[in-house]
Amino acid sequence: MILIASYIFLGYHQPLLHFGPISLPLPCVVLASSIVINYFFTHLMMKQAPGRARQIVLACAIAVNVGILGYFKYRNFIIEQAHEVLSDSIALPRLSSLIIPIAISFFTFQAISYLVDCYRGTIEKVSFLDFAVYLSFFPHLVAGPIVRASEFIPQMRNPHNARAVEGTRAATLIARGLFKKMIVADLLYTQLVRPAFGAPQKLGSLDAIMAVYGYAAQLYCDFSGYTDIAIGVALLLGFRFPENFNRPYTATSLRDFWQRWHMTLSRWLRDYVYIPLGGNKKSVFGARFVAFNLIATMTIGGLWHGANTTFVVWGFYMGMMLLVERGLRNFNERHNIDVPAWVRRILTFHVVTFGWIIFASESMSNVRIMLERIFSGFSTPPTFITASVVILILCGIMIQSIPASVTGRISTTISTKPIFAQALIFGVGLMILSALSGTVSAFVYGFF
Repeated sequence: MILIASYIFLGYHQPLLHFGPISLPLPCVVLASSIVINYFFTHLMMKQAPGRARQIVLACAIAVNVGILGYFKYRNFIIEQAHEVLSDSIALPRLSSLIIPIAISFFTFQAISYLVDCYRGTIEKVSFLDFAVYLSFFPHLVAGPIVRASEFIPQMRNPHNARAVEGTRAATLIARGLFKKMIVADLLYTQLVRPAFGAPQKLGSLDAIMAVYGYAAQLYCDFSGYTDIAIGVALLLGFRFPENFNRPYTATSLRDFWQRWHMTLSRWLRDYVYIPLGGNKKSVFGARFVAFNLIATMTIGGLWHGANTTFVVWGFYMGMMLLVERGLRNFNERHNIDVPAWVRRILTFHVVTFGWIIFASESMSNVRIMLERIFSGFSTPPTFITASVVILILCGIMIQSIPASVTGRISTTISTKPIFAQALIFGVGLMILSALSGTVSAFVYGFF
């Protein structure tokens, strides 16, 4: 039932592939192909004795996964970059645009983690149906969190008691996610972020600065809002997902930030990219160049978000800033310098927010324009700064200062009420959200 529901969810209103008289949604075809291919490689890999043969099968499987992802997501990007470099000397073909199947980045990373974990022996090979459900489970399919097989598959082994489902906590998570998305993120997007980043040359300094802060609040509320909804929906079905956000803008360092922001992706990059590259001990260029591992990992993380130069530059920027921070931390420890936590928190937030300028821009030329407007557009009067925009930005950022215990107490208090009262609370809350919200836009990470 879950597998069928997931395919209906994924294929709803999506581009179709035509196989003679049969038409199937593109994302469903790609996901089904990924399931069959990866199950075959897992079966083939586990038949080999530990050693070189198993390594070769794993390498081939990872190459196929990366190849499928690269074909759909990065083919045109690579061709465009090649045209810029080689078009005058070598005639290169122009390729038609290609539709990127929704969720391909997320289920590809989950498939690779399953393959590697089977190779390492941390999980056992599972049945085809269990693997298919794991890769296509609809709550986390579109935008995460990136759930590992060791976290999900054991939960399918025991029947779930519908009466033991934490319905109130799930409903509270869903309501919180809807508030972040429908009220804060979407209103900021329509009133500030979309017009500002869409035409940065028209901005004054105050508008440009406000747009950057607005994007920081919008991106957090949009993505963490989706995660709250996904965790809540999964909980209604009896499944527990790992947390994906932990008040990231309260971080006191970039390292702390990446342990709080998109936590499942950060852990995936650490375990399947950074550590295999050598971690803090060595690199492909030797022990003296371990900094390469961090820069390469963050650049790959940036490229994972999309086929655009801005994502690559953003990942490289984050890698460089992490190296600078590491150097400053070592310097402070050697000289017994203690920087107050509130100073480190403000500095970390602004280093991250500066990176969002690159992340949010359509091109590097737009990044340059946005920076120029921030530092030279003082003569242009602001047009986007309104009381509602300021309140939404403050709400999006300050909401992270609310302790998790407060949310827990609210959920506990509601759960003690009669079921009719709970339904009334959530029903009225949903109507208020619907009345206050404007145009509901797609989830930002749905495009990644």
